[in-house]
Amino acid sequence: MPRAALSRQELETGRVRLCDAALALYEREGEVAVSFRRIADQTGTSHTRAYRYFEDKAALFAAMRVRCYEQFARSTRQAADAGDSTTARIQALCMGVLDFVEAYPERFEFMFSPRQPALTQYPALMAIRRETFDYFVALIQRAVDEDLLEGDARTLTHVAWAGIYGLFTLHVSGQLVYGRQLRDVYRPMFRRVLYPLFEDFQDHPAATTAGAGPQRRLKP
Repeated sequence: MPRAALSRQELETGRVRLCDAALALYEREGEVAVSFRRIADQTGTSHTRAYRYFEDKAALFAAMRVRCYEQFARSTRQAADAGDSTTARIQALCMGVLDFVEAYPERFEFMFSPRQPALTQYPALMAIRRETFDYFVALIQRAVDEDLLEGDARTLTHVAWAGIYGLFTLHVSGQLVYGRQLRDVYRPMFRRVLYPLFEDFQDHPAATTAGAGPQRRLKP
């Protein structure tokens, strides 16, 4: 007799449970340790039952990344909402991203791993990534509208994100080994990328270069 189909609530509850178990396993032992059999052991179910929730391991990983993005979006928006002006909100958002990476370095690395299928294969993952990025763009657009920044908001956000991603990737992979750590470099980077929004953020004293030219608003 064929098994009864899972209800929508049962499907969602089971997917969340398996995702959370898989993420915990990933954070402890790395990507190679994540398998349906190991997850089944963690959740007290059979490994064949996991296939009722996910077609394959790639689908599981995509769902895990959605969970990470949901957490990332929630925490960074909460940080931004604490600001009482556009400048304060963008500063708080950027520091919220920093706090997330420091608290969950493995999740950041997993979210942006180059070893993943094309996003077009997983609409839910593409949607949460786009929604998160568009939220950042909207804040930058407010700064442009208020004459705090000059240029195209989406281009400015891409430039800022390129800096964030590069710096955080160096941090997570342990490559910041030349006398500066993440928090030494983070604020100076944003002072230059999103000047003047970060002009009141102080550089690391030893990182200031004598004779540096004036900072200008970034233009596309």
